[in-house]
Amino acid sequence: MRLAILFVLFPLLPGSSPRCGDKDGLKHLVSRSEIIALAEIMTVESPPLGLWSGTIETKQYVTYKVKNILKGSLTDSTIKVGHQLYRNSLSVDQEKPRLSPSLFRQGNTLLLFIVSKRTVSKEQNGTYRIGEELVSTNADCGAVVPDTDLLKKVEELLSSK
Repeated sequence: MRLAILFVLFPLLPGSSPRCGDKDGLKHLVSRSEIIALAEIMTVESPPLGLWSGTIETKQYVTYKVKNILKGSLTDSTIKVGHQLYRNSLSVDQEKPRLSPSLFRQGNTLLLFIVSKRTVSKEQNGTYRIGEELVSTNADCGAVVPDTDLLKKVEELLSSK
């Protein structure tokens, strides 16, 4: 019975999900990402509104110092990335609508899979401003702890193109 419970819980543990490390899932993640980088967490902003993503996508923003770029290019060595807050995703706290405090801790280095999204915001004077922001490619696997095996798989996928 204990063994059966272990197998049921195993896919829910961060880093153990086949969605992040299996060949097909990783291939899809690498191909969808405009930027793949190793970066150290500098600051984690407070979560917005206290709501999970649903009808409206909520994000929590993290500022990183980029250590190495594996794919794409950046104009600055410091970036701000929005991470989606979907309930039960691998990157969030399991109780509160916020990023996992153990994964998103100042000083941690993560492997980031990022895309650029167009944003539209209404200014106080009634005009609209169009801009861009960096967001994680995937709520589960957009930011992961970089182990040697994962980095090797990513580099192999990038070199095979």
